[in-house]
Amino acid sequence: MSTSLRLSVEGPVAEIVLQQAPCNEIGVPMLEALEEAIAAVEDSSARALVISSSQVGFCAGADLRELYKAIAGRSPEDYQGDLRSFIDR
Repeated sequence: MSTSLRLSVEGPVAEIVLQQAPCNEIGVPMLEALEEAIAAVEDSSARALVISSSQVGFCAGADLRELYKAIAGRSPEDYQGDLRSFIDR
């Protein structure tokens, strides 16, 4: 499991704790970790899922620095598909 989050399942309750400093920004690595954690919860006997944070804030949203790096120097026509895919994901 990724270091950006921690998953625990105890009986019918699963917990995902976001723990990526500084404020749990969601970039591709976090998305991959979340997808992996959700798949593990679906395969478990958990009936409830709690999502919390070990950071001061819960989640800042998309990792804008990562998104900027992905589109910098590219024309909108070149990056729109990648950006749409990220948002849909």
